[in-house]
Amino acid sequence: MEARLPFLSRLWWRPEPREPVHVDGTAPCVESGRRLRVLSWNVQFCAGRRCFFFYDGGRDARVTAAEVRHTLDGVVEVIRRASPDLVFLQEVDRHSARTAWIDQHAELARRLGYPVAAHTTYFRVPFVPVPPHAPMGRVDMGLTVLSRFRLDPGERIALAPLAEPRWRRAFNLRRALQHLELPVQDGPPIHLFHTHLSAFSRGDGTLEQQVRTVVDEVGRTRGPALLVGDLNSLPPGDPPSRLGAASVLYAERTPIEPLYDALDPLFPPAGGGGTYVPWGSNLPDRTIDYVFGREVLADRAVALASGAAWSDHLPIQVDVVPTL
Repeated sequence: MEARLPFLSRLWWRPEPREPVHVDGTAPCVESGRRLRVLSWNVQFCAGRRCFFFYDGGRDARVTAAEVRHTLDGVVEVIRRASPDLVFLQEVDRHSARTAWIDQHAELARRLGYPVAAHTTYFRVPFVPVPPHAPMGRVDMGLTVLSRFRLDPGERIALAPLAEPRWRRAFNLRRALQHLELPVQDGPPIHLFHTHLSAFSRGDGTLEQQVRTVVDEVGRTRGPALLVGDLNSLPPGDPPSRLGAASVLYAERTPIEPLYDALDPLFPPAGGGGTYVPWGSNLPDRTIDYVFGREVLADRAVALASGAAWSDHLPIQVDVVPTL
């Protein structure tokens, strides 16, 4: 398609399989053996909870600048109260039409005052024509990391796309794994892996491919590691059938089982810890957000209920200590 329509290569973002991730700012290295508070949150492009979006069955596709800023206020307050050392955010919009062109990454970095920040794009399209009654227009969305400590530049690793025609892929997300390193004084660095796996795959094998890449990439490293993000999958032993109509979104056998073999699950803790809050509810009905680790211990792992006022996901907070 690109050969016949060369102008698409100028209009449409086509990331390479591997690309560098730039880090803004600097700070001292973390001390060896220090407890780190990690917070991971899908902030739903800071669109708030007062709109019924088309992908949930409603009609909304865009929000006003006032709504975005109101939601940013709430997101910032939740994060400040948690006081994490490392913040991992999914679905952060930058200069997108659907969110009034506000650079949410820059706003969050400025308001929260973390000295170090990094961003990795996984959805950049000049014009998204859906929903037909109110097209989203230009979208630029990605993964944001904020840190109290120094981060070394890393890498963006492309993940498999959905099994769909190429013309649809042109308008869809380019999922990715973000890999950064947290240098440690007098110790090996902690590898930080951050991602948001595909939604609405309906068991087409995409998630299995993405998980294989994640496992392989984590396996290429040595020493302490964290994997955080929205994996859009239920945990092992949680049958999709209990979710009624929503069960079609999930494979009967969860595709993230290989992660449980390769890494230690830090969140959810034993006994559950729901993170996704469906439209019309203030309570989570499933877990699709996770933290995994290698050579680290989880001291505390919770989902923060206060996040339900601002996103359809709850933020998850895990205190971790690298094993020496």
